[in-house]
Amino acid sequence: FYSTLAAPLNKIRNNKKFEWDAEWTGNLLESFSKLKMALQNCTKISYPDFSRKFFIATDASKSGIGGVLYQLDKDNKKQFVLFFSRSLSKSELNYCVTKLELLGIIYALRRCSYYIYGRHFTLITDHKALTFLWTQKHLNSMLMRWYEELIVYDFDIIHCPGYKHILPDLLSRLYPSYALRNT
Repeated sequence: FYSTLAAPLNKIRNNKKFEWDAEWTGNLLESFSKLKMALQNCTKISYPDFSRKFFIATDASKSGIGGVLYQLDKDNKKQFVLFFSRSLSKSELNYCVTKLELLGIIYALRRCSYYIYGRHFTLITDHKALTFLWTQKHLNSMLMRWYEELIVYDFDIIHCPGYKHILPDLLSRLYPSYALRNT
């Protein structure tokens, strides 16, 4: 997107024979204005404010896991602190949906621990089953290890419908499927 906006400016950057005329000046100024506006309105990373509550939104797809750490400013607008994602390993591709979503949460807590350890935060997922996380009675050894990791954090977990859970969903889909990566 940005490269398309900057294309007219890039054309003349190294052109030693370029001559200014009214048509070029108008096109270049328009291109520069559009590029400047796009950069001013893009998603920005903010410094964390440790006096405000943190939120972590996570998601998993068939190819990756991802999420975002953010806070709300005084106008209730999201202030993004950290984006994170990674592709799934070959063995992780075999996980059921709930296990994948829980893997996304574990990954998020590991990435965000510096910001959230010792403070209350809200975890947001689009997987409704995970809102019942603490009521599970039968756990295998992997889930027991993950629960041991989760128990040290103080958080509420809430469900957000998938159609509203856009950014974490996009971050979890940054990677091609495992089959495409190995061709």
